[in-house]
Formats: sequence, structure tokens, C-alpha cells
Amino acid sequence: MALQQYSSALTHFFNQQTHHRGQVHAGLTGLGKPSLSLDLIYFVRSEGRQWM
Repeated sequence: MALQQYSSALTHFFNQQTHHRGQVHAGLTGLGKPSLSLDLIYFVRSEGRQWM
């Protein structure tokens, strides 16, 4: 079993999410489809919420 620092594992988790998000964007672009705005700020605004 490999042990890893929590901060290192958390950094890897977020980097992996970014990687997959880029793959989805590239796939949609390759198919000629518009990509969605996945940024948190756009989600918050679309829900009519205040930021923090």
C-alpha cells in the first residue's frame, strides 16, 4: 500500500479533474458542438445566487 501526503493527493485529485474537463471540451469541439460554461462563477450566476 502506497502512502501519500494528503496535500499531494488532493492536488492530484484537482489536476485529474482539470485533465478530464479538458478532454470533454476537446471532444465536444471535435464534434462541432458548443462547449458548456463549467466555471463555478457561471453556475452561481445562473442559479441567481450571490458569490460568497
